Amino acid sequence: TCASNVFKMGLKLKITNIENNKSVVVIVYDKGEMPNHVIDLSQGAFSKIANLKKGRIKIRIKPITK
Repeated sequence: TCASNVFKMGLKLKITNIENNKSVVVIVYDKGEMPNHVIDLSQGAFSKIANLKKGRIKIRIKPITK
């Protein structure tokens, strides 16, 4: 799951780590209080694409339409 102030709730997003090209599909379930970034991944989703010690990474976001 993830939180976002940019994408609407319920939307599926494919998040790809630009550094290693690993991806995860998440659903926006919450609005975030994130002034300096677009999306906040859950710990579980983040761990699928990067080491948790990284904290912040550069990503590509692709909305998935039904």
